[in-house]
Amino acid sequence: MITGRSSIDIARPVATVYDFVVVRFFDNYPRWSPQVRELEALNGRDIALGTRGRQVRVDQGRRSETRFQVTRLEPERAVDFDGDKQAKFAIRYRFEPKGEQACRLSMEFELKQLDLFMRPFEKLIRLAVQDGTDQTVRNIKRLVEHEH
Repeated sequence: MITGRSSIDIARPVATVYDFVVVRFFDNYPRWSPQVRELEALNGRDIALGTRGRQVRVDQGRRSETRFQVTRLEPERAVDFDGDKQAKFAIRYRFEPKGEQACRLSMEFELKQLDLFMRPFEKLIRLAVQDGTDQTVRNIKRLVEHEH
């Protein structure tokens, strides 16, 4: 298992950040994660427990298609996305108020299983996962603070 974790303070209320990340997920996810080339809601665009999606990503030249679903949802507190059986990943976002006009966004990406042929590259993959989580929270901060 490989895990990347990152947190960042955003100078906007928790409700604003949650709306950007969760409520408008299908609009904004490709904006904070430019590796996403296609994103499709499979059973409706409203984020709720069981909402499913499909994404096509290109990471360092490698194209992958995965399906995921929302497995935890706590308004203005938390959302979890879990990949399907083939994808074997989980992404967790947490929203913590920091006064009335700011919040801390935390993100965790977990690669639940590494294919055998990828094990020699585990250290590089671990670094890429951490860099990816760091970049994701920075991108969200930049977009939210610029637009709201």
